[in-house]
Amino acid sequence: MAISRQTRFFCALAAFLREMGMSHALRELEIPESTLMHDADNAMLTLKAFEALDVRLVIADFGTGFSSLFNLRQLPIDAIKIDGSFIRDVDTDPENRSIAEAIIAMGRTLNLTFVAECVETEAQKEFLHDQACDQHQGFYFSKASPAREFSDWLEARNALAPAGA
Repeated sequence: MAISRQTRFFCALAAFLREMGMSHALRELEIPESTLMHDADNAMLTLKAFEALDVRLVIADFGTGFSSLFNLRQLPIDAIKIDGSFIRDVDTDPENRSIAEAIIAMGRTLNLTFVAECVETEAQKEFLHDQACDQHQGFYFSKASPAREFSDWLEARNALAPAGA
C-alpha cells in the first residue's frame, strides 16, 4: 500500500520537530480562513494531524472569508487572528468597532486566544486593551525589519529585562 504525500509530510514534520527539540509553546501555524473554508472536510483532517503534533493552530485573516460558525466551533484551533481591516478604523468607524467587539467576544466564548493584527495607533491599542484582546501586533509596536536587526533588538531587550523575566 502506497503512503500518501500528506502522510509522508506529517511523518517528516514530526521527525523534524523531535530533532529540533522545539518547545511546544513555539509551535504555531497560521492558516488563512479562506484556505480552511475552501475544503472544510479535508481541513478538519489536516488540522487534527497538526494538533496531534502539538502545533498551536491559528486562523489568520479572520472575518474576510465565509466561515461557518458551526465549522469554527468544530475545528481544533487555538487562536483567531482578526484581519487588520477590522482594526484599522475601530476608533473612527462604529461598524468596524462593533464587528471587532463581536469577534473578540465570540473568540472568548469559544475559549480561543485572540490576536489583532495591523495595530498602528495608540487608540487602536487602547480599544483592544479595553476589549481584553489577548495579543496585538503591528507597526505601533515595531516596523518590519530584517532578521539580523530583529535579532539585535531582541538581544538588547532581553539584556535589559529583569532577572527571571
